[in-house]
Amino acid sequence: LHHDHYKDEGNDIAAYSALQLAYKINPAFAPTIDRLCAHYLNHDKPKKAISLIKKSWKKSPHPDLATWWENLSPYRKQSNVKGKKLEEKSVQWTKTLIALNKENAESHIACAKKAIDLQLWYLARESLEKAQHLSPPTARIFRLLAIVEQNAGLNDQALDKVMQRAGQALPDKTWTCQETGLVYQEWNAIADPHGSFNTIIWDRPVIGTRTANTHYIPTGGTTSFLATPPDIITQ
Repeated sequence: LHHDHYKDEGNDIAAYSALQLAYKINPAFAPTIDRLCAHYLNHDKPKKAISLIKKSWKKSPHPDLATWWENLSPYRKQSNVKGKKLEEKSVQWTKTLIALNKENAESHIACAKKAIDLQLWYLARESLEKAQHLSPPTARIFRLLAIVEQNAGLNDQALDKVMQRAGQALPDKTWTCQETGLVYQEWNAIADPHGSFNTIIWDRPVIGTRTANTHYIPTGGTTSFLATPPDIITQ
């Protein structure tokens, strides 16, 4: 909260100091790491951002950190690396997350998403299968798997089964207010519209007993499959 206040005032030094303090208090909090990465990039210090993500990924992987990792890839802008070589290096960059924390599903999901981007269907399927065994499978895993199977030539009946599993799976974690159950696309210290302080946490949204009327809820760049959707607040 202090960082955002100082940032709005244009006081970059105070904003960075607030981030350092927040990181010292809770080094696993993804929004703090997100803001620190943005600070380092704005000051042309990508190596610091990379080092921070590596350190954080070992202890507490988060989808937002995986996004930062891909954005920081040196192979996104290298015009001298092309074709298969670029593909291999891009995959290897993402696989670094697995090397850092192979026992967390987020590492394998990140690899699967990179494989899907490159149309490496075998690698994508293999990564998603590993993710399923490391944590209770969520809707996001099955939706990614459906993309893989659809492009890998799975018949419609088998594809429908994958989508049914997505509808029955646990909802994906997102930013949720502990007081109201409202879902947010990003973390904020103040939960609007009710104004509660520090009640937004990274957790699975509360789902009612009804299972009909399935909806898609966008969270953190990924589409989640939820039954009886809570309200979504965009800040």
